[in-house]
Amino acid sequence: ALIDKYGKGKTCLYVGFLDLHKAFDSVDRELLKDAMLNIGLPHSFVRLIVSMYTCVSGIIQVGNRFSKLFDIKRGVKQGSTLSPKLFNIFINDVVNFIENRWAPKVSLGTQKLSLLLFADDIALVANKPQDLQTLLNLIEEYLHIKKLRLNTEKSEVVIFLKKKKVGDDEKYTFKFNNKELFISKRIKYLDFILSENGSLRSHVDEIIKK
Repeated sequence: ALIDKYGKGKTCLYVGFLDLHKAFDSVDRELLKDAMLNIGLPHSFVRLIVSMYTCVSGIIQVGNRFSKLFDIKRGVKQGSTLSPKLFNIFINDVVNFIENRWAPKVSLGTQKLSLLLFADDIALVANKPQDLQTLLNLIEEYLHIKKLRLNTEKSEVVIFLKKKKVGDDEKYTFKFNNKELFISKRIKYLDFILSENGSLRSHVDEIIKK
């Protein structure tokens, strides 16, 4: 809907697609506990989750060789159906963090948005390049507080506009922690291939190939 409104019109939509570095493995458990209490989960449930992650240890196997037992002090369990929910709780406050410091500018119906969030997939949305850079700066501050890191090599910016001139993308530079983010012409987001002109043709072609 956002791409239909902005990308297919005369107004650009600047979107930063962010990839968190080892998101589930990096969850700080004390901060997770605080996050669960902050949203009002019962103390009994919080204690249960805390006990699940108390004295957790692991072993690394390489072929027939095993490492010594070591403590795992960070993260939520990979493969657990509960882990995505715990991660959602962990970063549940990101919208408030951003919008307490920045008034959303992108309209969708009666709502104004600054980001889209699905588990560890974060997309920042802006209708001006300087606004997207402001959002990137705020996310940098937020991730520092949460002790999370961004994978700048896999994070990209797409500028959605129906018609572009050659070299348009070269006018812009977007940075995170002083590292320049790649400006892409298309991206795969939540299993959809999105093109800069708002067309789903690339996505349809990919499905046909399968």
